[in-house]
Amino acid sequence: CHANVAAKDTVELTPLYIASINGQIEVVNYLTEQCHAYVDANNKNGLTHFDFASNYGYIEVAKYRIGQN
Repeated sequence: CHANVAAKDTVELTPLYIASINGQIEVVNYLTEQCHAYVDANNKNGLTHFDFASNYGYIEVAKYRIGQN
């Protein structure tokens, strides 16, 4: 994996958050499976990437996360 999964943008979102917000299930899969992104990380408001996916209506991302548990 060549992604820095711990990198944060100016509002402290990681690549996993950004992929989830945009419904990019393939990227979410890559970041979690290949890069071992920490899926339970909370942002400064206590939200996880699952919360973002759910709030933005990206059901496939939410289902993927539920399937990991």
